[in-house]
Amino acid sequence: MQGITDSSGIVRFKLPPGRSYHMLCTAIGYQALDTMIDLTGNMHVTLRMLPLSKRLGTVSIYDKNNGISIEQDREKFVIQYGPSFVGKGKSIWDLMRMSPLITIRDPDQIEVLNRTDIVVFINGKRNRMPVEALVEYLKSIPASYIKSIEVVPVPTSDYNVSGNPVVINIVYKKMIQNHIRFNSSLALRKAKYLTPGLNINLDYKFSKISSEYYMYGALSNYGQDFNTDFEIEDKNYARSQESIFHTKNNIPSGLGGSIQYEIDSLQKISINIDYFHSSSNHGNMTLTNHADYYGLYNGIYELDSISNSIIGLFDKQMQFNPEFNYSIKFKNNKNKAYLQSGIVTYRNIDDRNNDFITISNMDTISQDHFVQHLNQNYFGYYAYVKLEHSLKNGNLSIGFNFDKSSNKSYQDIQFLNNTYASYDYLYKENNLQPFFNFETEIHRISLILGSKVRITHLLGYQNDDEIVQKKYFTFLPDLHLNFNLNEFNQLSLALTSDKNLPKFSDLNPFQVYTSKESTISNNPFLLPSNSYSMLFSYLHKNHLFILSNTYYSKPFNQYAFFNGYSIMLIPVNYHSVNKLLIAYSKNFSFLKSNIWNCTLNPSVVYYSVNGNDTIYADFHRIYYIIKLQNSFNLPHDLNLSVGFQFFSPDLSFNNYTLNAQNNLNFSLSKTFDKITISLIATDMLKKMGWKTKNLNNQNILLINGVYNDSRAIMLRVSLNLFKDDLKVHTLHLKNQDILDRL
Repeated sequence: MQGITDSSGIVRFKLPPGRSYHMLCTAIGYQALDTMIDLTGNMHVTLRMLPLSKRLGTVSIYDKNNGISIEQDREKFVIQYGPSFVGKGKSIWDLMRMSPLITIRDPDQIEVLNRTDIVVFINGKRNRMPVEALVEYLKSIPASYIKSIEVVPVPTSDYNVSGNPVVINIVYKKMIQNHIRFNSSLALRKAKYLTPGLNINLDYKFSKISSEYYMYGALSNYGQDFNTDFEIEDKNYARSQESIFHTKNNIPSGLGGSIQYEIDSLQKISINIDYFHSSSNHGNMTLTNHADYYGLYNGIYELDSISNSIIGLFDKQMQFNPEFNYSIKFKNNKNKAYLQSGIVTYRNIDDRNNDFITISNMDTISQDHFVQHLNQNYFGYYAYVKLEHSLKNGNLSIGFNFDKSSNKSYQDIQFLNNTYASYDYLYKENNLQPFFNFETEIHRISLILGSKVRITHLLGYQNDDEIVQKKYFTFLPDLHLNFNLNEFNQLSLALTSDKNLPKFSDLNPFQVYTSKESTISNNPFLLPSNSYSMLFSYLHKNHLFILSNTYYSKPFNQYAFFNGYSIMLIPVNYHSVNKLLIAYSKNFSFLKSNIWNCTLNPSVVYYSVNGNDTIYADFHRIYYIIKLQNSFNLPHDLNLSVGFQFFSPDLSFNNYTLNAQNNLNFSLSKTFDKITISLIATDMLKKMGWKTKNLNNQNILLINGVYNDSRAIMLRVSLNLFKDDLKVHTLHLKNQDILDRL
């Protein structure tokens, strides 16, 4: 139905018989109101629509002739897609590959503005799947399900995250009618090895109950090559080493689901369950090392000895994550409350058979064998509570984020000479993070002011001996400002800080600590790191400019130590790290009917590192990145996507070098009614490997290189079925075009 206001501005109409109603209200100068209400008897309900002036923080750079748009809504960039982007059998993962600001580095690594510390949300709820499981899930969901992707480079204090990561929120279209949707895809990927995979997704809505279920599995085969060369000039010594890691017949699989019940128009409750499992048998996962040792004789390096080693691995991983969510609105929708709580359990069993042999002058000079067992168990539970109150010109939210975890690990080593060693590790971490967040608008300026207080307790044991006990109390404010110059121009500034604490893996638990005060092999106990971030953006019509800078004080990272015969990568604290990024984004549309859509993302990165008294690590690096993604809508339901990424070599000409990388990929899709067949190729030029000169604790020329098994071709067949029982007709106002422009 459609209503017109009387002279007082009130709409009066009679509702048909019933109890539950879906209300969609639109009016010129006001935000659209989309809500469910329950009415019984002679109940009276007041619906208030907020003035459009409260959304001055949103400026769109959408071009009607373009298939993609970018908006900035306060702290987040909202990416929306036209029909040419979401059809033709694409998945959400394919859509992310074509999106501005987001870069997919094969194999399956997500970057945003050159950052990899990313947390993915789905419909506003944090997702806690393992990375491998999350990627497979996103590959199984059709792009047509999606409404938008929100990129939050600097989250506000009320986000359900620890630290200051980039947040990607994937927003699905809201399905009002009862329906059932089924999607399944079968893929065959051929790189160095052949990898088949199957994804199944089912979701439905019936009355007040909606649910989604997914399942995936693969027979994973993967390879990776490492190359390490180093030369010690003052000792007349050099080594060249090649390592090949490959996995055959590894079986990653997962399943999960969620069910949501709308108690009434104001309350919702949902339960999510995710399970991930991966296993490989002995002989199917191996790490093979071959090293050549050279001595300097009469000014010429000659082969002195050869070393070979084979490490056979058995690896089994399991993760289980049940979660409960509840939301409620009260007091005329002016107040909202959210509750999220869950449990994460993780188990990893890792057995290694190590064989080493060294040959010199055709004679075996040493041979060794040892068996290593590692059993790790993680258990944690978390809670997130948020209370939100709508003010006349803004919002106020308060709440807290809490998590408590226990990480137990057991390791034993059996050597060939019958010597034996075993270690027990226990690492506990408790975090309580109260927060508040205030949003308001004053004329053309929108302001977000927030803060969180992180209270952390760390406790670590090795063989019942305490190796670490730390308590931290940190105040972390943040500020977001948006200024609208006019309809097509907006300036934004975000400032925030964070304290990064070492995790279980950062503390190097598989080394021997004698006490919490001691050090091992030049490895001091890691101190917490402080970071300070600034992000400035400017929107001008369909041009987006970003300037980002992050300064880290006492950051910790892997560092190469040479002990005379081998290289150890050990986490240490540097003095400081500074990272500056300048980025630009623009979307183009060519030819009639949006046949050719193009996204261009160039950026320049400056990266500098300062070591300390014990770490030789002073360097700076400058490089640029170009991402160009094209989508072509061809006749006969064909779609072609061609993408290119280029990562330049180091341009600073100092003692740190990095070679260039590039990635050329394409996909061709053909739709036959409910079936879509896609041919996908990645890293076609086989240039995604890298080689770099590393800094270390001695005057050693150390060069590392890695090649990922990312050049691949994949055939994917997708089946999409949809059935709806209730047709919903959308009513348009005569002035809908004006509303769209607003």
